[in-house]
Amino acid sequence: MADPDFKHAALPNLPTELLELIGEELGSSFAALSALARVSARFHAVFTRLLYDSPAKAYDPILIIGAARCGNLAALQLAHEKYGADLNRTRIYPITAKEKSQLGIKYNLSPAARWGAPLHFAVAAGHMKVVSWLLSKGVNIEAPGRLYCGCETVEENMPT
Repeated sequence: MADPDFKHAALPNLPTELLELIGEELGSSFAALSALARVSARFHAVFTRLLYDSPAKAYDPILIIGAARCGNLAALQLAHEKYGADLNRTRIYPITAKEKSQLGIKYNLSPAARWGAPLHFAVAAGHMKVVSWLLSKGVNIEAPGRLYCGCETVEENMPT
């Protein structure tokens, strides 16, 4: 006979400390942490900190550059204002095969071939609200960048 006081160890019933340990193990899985943060108000409180805190401190491009490229101003504001993400930090953001084709690049590139600051990626994607907010924060408009838009090709930058 089952004990009426026994609770199943379902994920929502776990103590916060165990949820945090699970989140820390998922550390580099941005998609998994993001999904968990959207499950409930309790999960949001536990997993949002893990979702933003580590990437903001480790200069992870997924969070900052991803938010700028997608026009997610709320995520960018939260990362900067609550978790201290550096908006001037130049980050490597690997170029995809589709983007390589769109830029007309016909040869292999290092995963580190594309880099820039959030402003570069927001401008290239046409997210003017993000651009305006970044400029209001005093970001460096002279920050270096490479291959973040179709405005130049690798061939144009190759030594002859």
